[in-house]
Parts: sequence; structure tokens; C-alpha cells
Amino acid sequence: MSDGRTFHVNRSKLLIAALEARGWAAAAEEAPADLAFWDRYKAPPRAGRLQVLEPKDANQIDGKRSLFRTLRDAGHANYMPATWLSLKAWERDAPDGAPWYVKASHLSGGRGIHCVSDRDGIAAALRDIPGQAVIQRSVPDPLLLDARKFTVRTYVLWLGTGEHRIYRESLLILQPQPWDDADLDPEVQFLHRKPLYLSSSDWDGYGAFFDRIAAMSRETLAAYDSKLGGAGDGSRFQLTGFDYLCDADGRPWLIEINAWPNFGWRERETQRAIKQRLMADFARGVEGMLDGIDPDWTGFDSL
Repeated sequence: MSDGRTFHVNRSKLLIAALEARGWAAAAEEAPADLAFWDRYKAPPRAGRLQVLEPKDANQIDGKRSLFRTLRDAGHANYMPATWLSLKAWERDAPDGAPWYVKASHLSGGRGIHCVSDRDGIAAALRDIPGQAVIQRSVPDPLLLDARKFTVRTYVLWLGTGEHRIYRESLLILQPQPWDDADLDPEVQFLHRKPLYLSSSDWDGYGAFFDRIAAMSRETLAAYDSKLGGAGDGSRFQLTGFDYLCDADGRPWLIEINAWPNFGWRERETQRAIKQRLMADFARGVEGMLDGIDPDWTGFDSL
């Protein structure tokens, strides 16, 4: 148990419950804490012995444009579906491969995404999205579960020490409507408003897929390490959500990274159970970091 340890947490009642179960307590509002798991985009930061990345660094991880540039510069642009940063660049290449996705750089959960079939649709979507966006080719022939397209949300822990970790259990997010490659309906293509949730343990092919996404996640974080101000600082961390799609050949495609994945309390049963386990395992590992000993990262694999 960890009597006397304190936290500042504003993102997750699940994490608060996990910490309190281990003897932690909330720190006074303006006092430093042992752990600061604080969303700096929505509220003033709270100091901690262990704390999340600065906003400028988290923004690099979170942005779809910066993700593309980071992977391209590291020679891994093929981890993502073919991506363009402007309509002019897309027109220059005159690519085939509709439908196309036009995505706001920093939004998630299906917000700021348009699924379109042609150049006019792309142009209209770019006018509709405030701020920066990317144009992305759809993943051809996605693997289906229960006749639905699905996303694999994998939780990846970036650590300033460079000893990054990946959580072995992932969340499978199934689209509400059955797959039809000609149907541009958001509930077929990308919308997560009313999805179905499964654990990765419900998918027989997950073991081989996990090995591949672990390697891709490792190389992706390695590409970021030289860009982040928190690299080399053992007090910094970021618990992120990597979203992958699997095609019918078993190939993973990295769709985006969420620097602030949803760790909410009011979740559907499967989603909440996975996050409860994740938060409990994260809390256990954090204690070892604070004690200066090898952390017990049960549930996480080393990258």
C-alpha cells in the first residue's frame, strides 16, 4: 500500500479509484503531488513528481499532420494509409482509391471527419473543417468482425526514460452498421457514437496482430523521442491511445494517436472493464517509478 502518496487527477475516476484502493489521496489544490495526471488542454496544470508532457509535446503526438511528418521523416510513412496535407498535393499525385477521409488534425472520436468519394467532396470537407486537416486514403478491404469494420484501440505508455510500454489487452471498437465499401454513412465508416465494444481476447487473430502493432508502436515512439522536450526526463510520461485498423491480409494500419484517450467513468461494460484493469496496472507501475526501483508493469509489455 502507498499511504501518504498524493495525486492530482482530472481525467479519470477509474484512475482515482485505482489509486485510492492502493492508499493514495487527493493532494490539496495548489500543493505538489506525487502523480499529476492532468489534462493541460482544459484546466490549469498541477505539479507532480511524475507528470504528463507539456502541451506542445503532447500536441505533436496528438496531431495527425505531425504524426504523418514524424513517420515520413523516420522512413515509416507506410505505417499510415496514404496521406496528403493539402488538396494541391493530392491533386498533384492524382491518386486512385476512393473513398477518401478528410480529418481535422487534432479531433478524435469521429469528430471533424468526412468520408467522401471525389475531389469535390474533399474540397467541401476542407472548407467545413476549421483549422488544419489531412486527406487520407481509405484502408482497402478491412478485416471485419460481426460483419463490421473495427478499430483496435491500444494503450501505449510513453516514458521519459525511454522504457516505453504497451498494454497487452486492447479495446475493439466496432462500427454500429455492417460494412459496405460503397456506403459513406459515418456509422458504417468511422463514427464512434454508438459503437459495439469487444475485448481483444474475443478476437482469435489478435496475438499475431499484437506482435505487429507492438513493433510499429515501438518505431513510432522512437521517431518521436528526439522531438519531445520530455525525452530523457524520468518524471515525464504520457498514456496514449494508438488506433489501428487491420486489413483482410492481417496488416495493421496506424490511423491516429490520441494523447488524451478517453478514460471516463460512464462507459459501456466491456470498455469500462478494460480501462479499470489498465488503470490498476498503471497505478502499480507508477509506485515503482516513485520508489526508484524496477516498476511492476504487470499487464504491459516492454517496447
